[in-house]
Amino acid sequence: MLTGCTAFTSRRSHSRGGGKGATTLQRIARSGPSVRHRLPLRALSRMVTGMNIPYLTALSPDQQRDLGLAAPQPLAMADRVRYSELDVLNHVNNGSYMEWFERLRVRYGQVWGLSPDADASKGPRTVIRSGQIHYRQEMHADETYVATCGCTAFRNTSYTLHQEIWAAGTLRATFDCVMVLLNPDGPGRMPIPQAVRERFGAVDGAAPEG
Repeated sequence: MLTGCTAFTSRRSHSRGGGKGATTLQRIARSGPSVRHRLPLRALSRMVTGMNIPYLTALSPDQQRDLGLAAPQPLAMADRVRYSELDVLNHVNNGSYMEWFERLRVRYGQVWGLSPDADASKGPRTVIRSGQIHYRQEMHADETYVATCGCTAFRNTSYTLHQEIWAAGTLRATFDCVMVLLNPDGPGRMPIPQAVRERFGAVDGAAPEG
């Protein structure tokens, strides 16, 4: 509903523009407000609607570029705005963005080996210590969007995630948060497993801190 910044740590977006092979949506996304404002969002959305999009499935780097992302992210999935996610002004309500971010964060934890399996005693409890969301541009019913997630830095028992929402080649919202691992069966923090630390570096391009 509203654009702006809501505090829960702040981090700059890590997206970059594409190269010569950029799609139409990518070129529009890089063109700046003067060009984007001459193209109605509904027209941009129709470009996406006509594409063969694998919803609720991890997108390849090429699929992410085709959907207008400025740079591929470690994990990205597409979905469509539902009527139940709108407010009285027919804009996506602010709470829905948080649900989208959370949904992909959970999937990220499962794929990266940070979420417990059927036996919860084997995996850590993961909690958000702090976070900040930036609402950049409103969204409407039936728009196709892409949610992304990736680690930007990590310590012994915590790591920082950067998330984005893209639609029609435009960055609509970002969320940055610090996640902490807790022991599954009691108080105290749990160290990040070595395999996960290696994946943070190899897949996400994240660097250790501290």
